[in-house]
Amino acid sequence: EGVYEVTVTSECRMGTDLVTFMYNNENTLIADLGADQVLCEGRSLELDAINLGASYQWNTGSTSPVITVTEAGTYAVTVTDECGTVEDAIEISFTDAPEIDLGADRTLCPNETLELNTGLSNATFVWQDGSTTPNFTVTEAGIYSVAVTTDCGVITDEIQIDYEAELSLELGTDQTICEGTSVLLDVSQENATYVRQDGSTDSQFEVMEAGQY
Repeated sequence: EGVYEVTVTSECRMGTDLVTFMYNNENTLIADLGADQVLCEGRSLELDAINLGASYQWNTGSTSPVITVTEAGTYAVTVTDECGTVEDAIEISFTDAPEIDLGADRTLCPNETLELNTGLSNATFVWQDGSTTPNFTVTEAGIYSVAVTTDCGVITDEIQIDYEAELSLELGTDQTICEGTSVLLDVSQENATYVRQDGSTDSQFEVMEAGQY
């Protein structure tokens, strides 16, 4: 290492030149392709092994400092310059884009709650009301939707929730009716079933004789 000077002299001329030599005591080459990765189907990844003044040899046969990966596999590179060689490798795999399903539209009983769960992690969530939790608790009727952002993009789903009306049962006060007449007892409720004192299952019952109903 140092500066070297040379002087050349002839009968008619003289010339001088300098050259400096420096030695690199360390191999500064870097080959770091990063950690193994799982990509979504249809995505690609750029692998960069750039080192100034180096040459490159990938196991794919490429000699470029940068390659684009579109298929699963192990990708390795050897980087070489006049001071040495370094190597690195990375495993790339692909996965299908995730899906979400909040389920079919539902009708709940009065005061019943329902927890909507996307079943996903490592994602961000935005529900119809702007909340950003992975789950959402339903307490009233409405249309509920969520947009989930993952490495594979944005996926959405929605569900409609209805509530049954509160049950009400009122046969009225005890009555006295004239012989030969009748009283219709009607306790019709939406989506309900019935069992009368005599085992009948109609929502309406015509009373034609004295008794307890």
